[in-house]
Amino acid sequence: MPTRKSKLQKEWEIFIRWLTTCIALITPLASIPQIWNVWMGETNGVSLITWSWLGISSLVWTIYGLNLKDPRLIIQKGSDMIARFAVVAGILWKRRAPMIFHRPEAPLPPARLTPSSQVEQT
Repeated sequence: MPTRKSKLQKEWEIFIRWLTTCIALITPLASIPQIWNVWMGETNGVSLITWSWLGISSLVWTIYGLNLKDPRLIIQKGSDMIARFAVVAGILWKRRAPMIFHRPEAPLPPARLTPSSQVEQT
């Protein structure tokens, strides 16, 4: 025999749906300052491995949301995935670009001499 939901249970479910929808839309915005900083060249202290795994995790959750056909999960994790991979792309571009492409505005870093590469002076 199916049980009927009380009015309080229905209102609670409506509130939870509303809350999770708001969180799904707002949470990815928290990555904007990190994306901005990385693309402006401030990559010190930003972990490529961490942000890559966060992006992969969001990808898996997005696929799971697609499987469940849950729009809130798809929106939140899909936008999280985009934001996290934007940080990863920024890290890769800013850390590798001066070594791969010589651009006048970003000169190559000076070569560092190691003890084995130094010329012995007499």
